Amino acid sequence: FLMTLDDQMPEGPAPEALRAGFEAVDGVLFCRLSLDGVETARGRAVVVDGVTVFDRIAVDEPWRRRGLGREVMRRLQVETGSERRGVLVATRDGRALYETLGWRLHSAYTTAASPGSL
Repeated sequence: FLMTLDDQMPEGPAPEALRAGFEAVDGVLFCRLSLDGVETARGRAVVVDGVTVFDRIAVDEPWRRRGLGREVMRRLQVETGSERRGVLVATRDGRALYETLGWRLHSAYTTAASPGSL
């Protein structure tokens, strides 16, 4: 699903022991969250022509349903200074999370690859 955002995402409670690490590589900001020294969630974002593109947002299975996906998204938005438009491609499960954060469905999205391009 291609989704867009035109506003700040809402804050929510985060575990107190949560630690965030950021690294910028070639204009892409990587965020990694950890609890008690264990990496639990990650994602990345890049700003292109005033639009923030969020990508590869993931929470490891044992850590899901604790607000960590929301926290990765929110921290990436804050760190990129992106009180501006956002865009991402969501999975079916991701769509539900993003809608709670104010993202709107723009259109269906399908990825296709030919055997020679893999």
